[in-house]
Amino acid sequence: MDLRQQLLLFAASLGVGVCFGVFYDLYRVINRRFGLAPWFTQVGDLATWVILGAAIFIMLQRISAGELRGFVLIGLGLGVLAYRGSIRTRVVRWLWVLVGAVARVLGWVWRLVSWPFRAIYRLIGFLFLRPLRTLVAWTKKHFFIFLRKKSRFFAGIIK
Repeated sequence: MDLRQQLLLFAASLGVGVCFGVFYDLYRVINRRFGLAPWFTQVGDLATWVILGAAIFIMLQRISAGELRGFVLIGLGLGVLAYRGSIRTRVVRWLWVLVGAVARVLGWVWRLVSWPFRAIYRLIGFLFLRPLRTLVAWTKKHFFIFLRKKSRFFAGIIK
């Protein structure tokens, strides 16, 4: 590996380190914004590290034929530190707004897509369930009245 490839690999590892920082902050914002369950957080942590590991593997395969060098790890660490020290607060603020906007749009799309199903459910409830409830309530009321009358009748016979 010549010097040009090593410099390219180091620059790529710096860039991937910055991307790691942004990706991890995106995961943190989503986790905090929606208050995900602890088991989902654990699954998300595992998925995050699998994705980040795959990104490192792809970078190493494309640039250095899969050779892992010490300066690659140093570049990744320096990239994350440079991100955290320089633009992290602005990026987190921006991600917070972006995730909120995406959540609102997805909520709107969900209401739009689920509207016909909710309408059908309400229609079924109106046409079938409401009369059925009325019939059950009427039957209970009149059945118990009937039982009370019959119990008085049988009480007079037994005495």
